[in-house]
Formats: sequence, C-alpha cells, structure tokens
Amino acid sequence: EAVQVQSQDLRPQRWPRESWERGVSHPLSGFLGTVVLRGPLGPLLPLLRAAALCHLGKGTSFGLGRLALENLQ
Repeated sequence: EAVQVQSQDLRPQRWPRESWERGVSHPLSGFLGTVVLRGPLGPLLPLLRAAALCHLGKGTSFGLGRLALENLQ
C-alpha cells in the first residue's frame, strides 16, 4: 500500500512465434517500457531481484519476462 507507481511508460507488444515442428504460428504478447516505483521497496526487493534473475512469467523460454532494476536515488 505504501509503494506507489510514480510513472509508467508501458507499450503492449504482439508478435507471432512460428513452430517449425508443427508448421503453425502462435501469438505472443507482452509489455515493453518502464515503471518507476516510489516508497519502501525493501520487502519487495528480494522478489524483484529474483524476477530479474530468472525472467518471471509466461514464455520465459522464448526470452520473455525479462526485467532490469535500477536505483534512481
């Protein structure tokens, strides 16, 4: 509750993934951009760091779920 989104610039992205084995196309989607958080992030930092290391979310085997953390202070 104390952590606020200070600003965000997220753009939806959609693209096809071709399956060479089955000869079909599968739709993939995600977001590209930045989110700036403000507040006491201490309790969230371990989760955010883990997400940055293991690429959190669906489609990680296709390079999705990537995020980077940056301290703006």
